[in-house]
Amino acid sequence: MAVTRERVIDRSRHTPRWLALAAVASAVVAIDQFTKEAVRTSFAPGEGEHAFGSYWIQHFQNTGVAGGGLQGVALPLAVLSMIGVVLLYDFLAHRSGARVTLALGFGLLIGGGLGNLVDRWRLGLVTDFIRNGERAFNIADVAIFAGGLIVIAALLASLVRILVQLAHPTSRGG
Repeated sequence: MAVTRERVIDRSRHTPRWLALAAVASAVVAIDQFTKEAVRTSFAPGEGEHAFGSYWIQHFQNTGVAGGGLQGVALPLAVLSMIGVVLLYDFLAHRSGARVTLALGFGLLIGGGLGNLVDRWRLGLVTDFIRNGERAFNIADVAIFAGGLIVIAALLASLVRILVQLAHPTSRGG
């Protein structure tokens, strides 16, 4: 329990949101690592099979970030990014009414980041396998994208709630 000038903060009540975030992140890492290992054992780099439409399941090795750029500095950037995301979640979760939604969104972001971080640490590269034209990505990337969308939607919803409250203040005790 921490004491601030304004109020006493009971940190134990925040434990469930961290558990929810950890559960989502763990599930993403497990699914991501399982699918990447299945691709690595089924296909040599460059090999794959047509899935549907313009999508292929193809083993692709990505040594950089953001589509293959920044080779050689991807691991330190990934570690710094993960630290930043966790700190941002902690900051926003204390100040937003969308705590459950933020836990889901940040759980996806952190799980996706950790999934790719595990690859970079173990293999020195990330295994991508969902290919559409020149783009290749994996389950971790999908989780990062979806998590980002959820966080943005939650923050926009919080902003709208604040603006509505400012536009229509309620009278409280005169």
